[in-house]
Amino acid sequence: MKKSTQIDWNKKRWGVCMSIPKKIKEDFGLKYYETPGGMYAILTHQGSYEEIGNIWDKWRKEWLPNSGWKFDSNRPSFEWYQNSFTQVQPELLITYLCDPVIKVEL
Repeated sequence: MKKSTQIDWNKKRWGVCMSIPKKIKEDFGLKYYETPGGMYAILTHQGSYEEIGNIWDKWRKEWLPNSGWKFDSNRPSFEWYQNSFTQVQPELLITYLCDPVIKVEL
């Protein structure tokens, strides 16, 4: 039986992050978080943000199971936005979809 990679909507966690040069004082609801290192599979998406959910689904259902890698649930996935809808038309938006992975043991 194949394990489902779907996460119940109520169990999903969201965060908005940015890179900073050093640890900050945790004021005003801000929290310092250091992303654990390791291998990430990265897909470059060009297009509207509205398409990203479907791209994630396709990536995880079609590419990942056949890639020789598996999802590492101990680290976060993230979207890394390279530009903004305030800068370019939706079809020119570039977003890196980053999934933490570990090599499948044979």
